[in-house]
Amino acid sequence: MRLLEGGRLSIQDAAEVRCGPDDAFNRVFEGWVGVPPGAHRRRPRPDPRDAS
Repeated sequence: MRLLEGGRLSIQDAAEVRCGPDDAFNRVFEGWVGVPPGAHRRRPRPDPRDAS
């Protein structure tokens, strides 16, 4: 998840870091997080400067 949030790696490259080149990554990620990797990457992130 952190590799996707950083935005430096493609989804395919992030998958290969942990899972190898396999389509199963998308299914496993979605089962774990609840959304596909691309949708997770597009989610707005809270600005850490807004934390109280």
